[in-house]
Amino acid sequence: MRFVVLVAMLSCACASVLVRDDAALSPPPLVEAPDDLGLRIARHADALVGIHSLRTVTKLPDDCTGLVRFAYAQEGVELMPLRGTRGTNGVTAIWVSAREKNALHVHAPRVGDLAFFRETYDRDRDGRTDDGLTHVALVDSIDADGTVHFIHRSGRGVTRERMNPDRPRDKAVNDWLRMRSSRAPAALSGELFVGYASWPELFAQ
Repeated sequence: MRFVVLVAMLSCACASVLVRDDAALSPPPLVEAPDDLGLRIARHADALVGIHSLRTVTKLPDDCTGLVRFAYAQEGVELMPLRGTRGTNGVTAIWVSAREKNALHVHAPRVGDLAFFRETYDRDRDGRTDDGLTHVALVDSIDADGTVHFIHRSGRGVTRERMNPDRPRDKAVNDWLRMRSSRAPAALSGELFVGYASWPELFAQ
């Protein structure tokens, strides 16, 4: 049963080609970032939980990058840089852009922050876990014990999962993020977690 759940659960393949479709984005101009902006970002993603494909709501890529870009675009921010490095996937492009804005951190997140993961699938299909950053999600809520609930575009569509970086191998507070294959064992979200990007810094020009 667990194997069936894993197979059905995740195919965290994110954009290998950088795509910006500015025509698909028509957010209002941002004047300032109110305290509840992170909550609003999370609500945009939350409204999509349960849908199977992003194509029903946007022309952005139907993958993990498309989801976070859509949520931020509703508040006037494009996460994908105008220029990407040739051969770099969309997750890495967003990570590099966040790093340039000093948004990256590994501390307690805020609702609306991005969460990055590594090696969620074999992106280059070479049989090795050497793909680096492969998945991005959006923080939806944080429990008192530090368990983070995040929304992402997975193989099952837009779903909500859990992770606790302080207890990465605890199945009670971490959901499966990589399915088992001949190339790699199954892995929990906390085991593949890399870091966060803080939403206030992501709004910096």
